[in-house]
Amino acid sequence: MKVCLITATYHPYTHGGLESYALELVERLRARGHKVDVITRGERTAHLPDDGHGEIHQIRRRAFRQFLDVDRRLPGWMATHLEELFSTQGSRAAREIIRRIKPDVVFSHGLYGFGRNMPQTLAGLGIPWLHFVHSYALICKGQTAMDRKGHPCARQCADCAFITRFKNGSSPLRDAIAIYNSAHMRNSHEAAGIVARETHIIDPVFSYKAPEVSATYSPGRPIRLAYVGRVSSEKGIELLCDAVEAEPLSYRLDVIGAGPLLAKLERKHRGAPILFHGHVTPERRDELLTKSDALVAPSLWNEPYGRVIQEGFLAGIPVIAADVGAMAGMVQDGVDGIVFRWRAGVELESLAGALAKAGMALPALREGALETRKRLMGRDNFAFIEELLERAAGKAVAAATAGGGSL
Repeated sequence: MKVCLITATYHPYTHGGLESYALELVERLRARGHKVDVITRGERTAHLPDDGHGEIHQIRRRAFRQFLDVDRRLPGWMATHLEELFSTQGSRAAREIIRRIKPDVVFSHGLYGFGRNMPQTLAGLGIPWLHFVHSYALICKGQTAMDRKGHPCARQCADCAFITRFKNGSSPLRDAIAIYNSAHMRNSHEAAGIVARETHIIDPVFSYKAPEVSATYSPGRPIRLAYVGRVSSEKGIELLCDAVEAEPLSYRLDVIGAGPLLAKLERKHRGAPILFHGHVTPERRDELLTKSDALVAPSLWNEPYGRVIQEGFLAGIPVIAADVGAMAGMVQDGVDGIVFRWRAGVELESLAGALAKAGMALPALREGALETRKRLMGRDNFAFIEELLERAAGKAVAAATAGGGSL
């Protein structure tokens, strides 16, 4: 099978979740004997071996962006946004590459960076097309689903509807097989009028590697909490640190990750039972998680997917998650974790109440988390992706494949 994978940036140009997923997808497909070509706007810093199994095609920014940037007529960010809205250079270049390489199926991931009319371009090629929706780019001009005040949007606003439809058309996925990384993302897009020929919900993870966990558990005091993720305001980390410092005899917190607030929080909470580890290796992360009593995911924004929640479950610990975005749907409240709602004006009390509730039920919640861990480890999401690609391309599936899904 010949696959054309399209992503705006490609590892290691950007080290984000989407880029890591795309890179592993390419490697797995190639290991299965499929030919995979990659089309990207990112710098060509990755390399596929020249063995006839595909190459990377970089589309460079040309006349339109150069005109906007020349003599610094406009700031760079403004030039980028204008290029996205009005330039068709990226989509036209992608069309020519696809016509030249003649793939059996197109699999797109990140379309931001290819400019206007990219979905219509892919649909018009007459080649089977799958699109993995990783972000809010098709329905939100800022790709965050948050308003100007930093609050999660309950629905698509009028200006986002106008701009995204101007850029991508009124029904950009009508001719595509759409794959969403969570039920929340599917529901958000369908509420904004995004329909597809076929839809699936699949975790953006191929298989789940879990560290060894102890067969016995007895919670002690203080309760050891863990936070994993970017140390930034939209993640709710400031509230979590305040809640732990307010109860120094009840909790200890390990903050695993880096970000713009790291230095500020280290200064503010000096002397509190909070350890800031910064960026760590996956092995060190798993070590810290398996020694914790619970993982806390206090995000304030509409997370499109909660990989960190799965990392907590794979370490055998329950998760305390805010009821925002995709995260709440990944935790079974009272079974393998606690789901809480942010109450306006009393956010700290909302979080403190959830921590206390979890603390009283840790043994039972851990049992639920271990069951979720077992269920995750039995999945093979790559097999489901490969089956979808082969079916779309009209290829016979060689053997029965296991299904995938989200929590």
